[in-house]
Amino acid sequence: MQKKQNNHPAIPTKNLFLYSALFIALFCLINVFNLFPGILTAEEANGQTIIEKGLLLTNTYQFNVEHISTSDELRLAMIQYDINTLHNVLLGYTILIPSIVLLLGEYKKLSFLNIRSKTCQKIIITISVIMITVLSIVYVRKLNEITTSINALL
Repeated sequence: MQKKQNNHPAIPTKNLFLYSALFIALFCLINVFNLFPGILTAEEANGQTIIEKGLLLTNTYQFNVEHISTSDELRLAMIQYDINTLHNVLLGYTILIPSIVLLLGEYKKLSFLNIRSKTCQKIIITISVIMITVLSIVYVRKLNEITTSINALL
């Protein structure tokens, strides 16, 4: 009995290392160093909620939970939830971008993409553009919602 020959060479270890490095670099920039557009962070300390916006020209908003109404307290909780959602969207970017680069750079070597090269490339690019567009729209809308909510609390 003859074994089926694999016409797709494996992805070189060096390339996998580069894709992993891209993923780790994006993850660190966004999630560890908070370097991303519309930087927003929310922290609770000493009965206050502190929301910071920006990196170099930081706007800091402090809200004392004891001195605001219940509806404003709920709005503040929603702002914190929205900031966490925003960070999750950015996590999607950190996974999506290296994956797209991997698929575009190595699609000929991936056995599950056994399609004509031009067709495969077009499919990958189309899906990538759609996914990045959707994530960008969600990100911008959520950022605008948060800004509007913060302004309503001031």
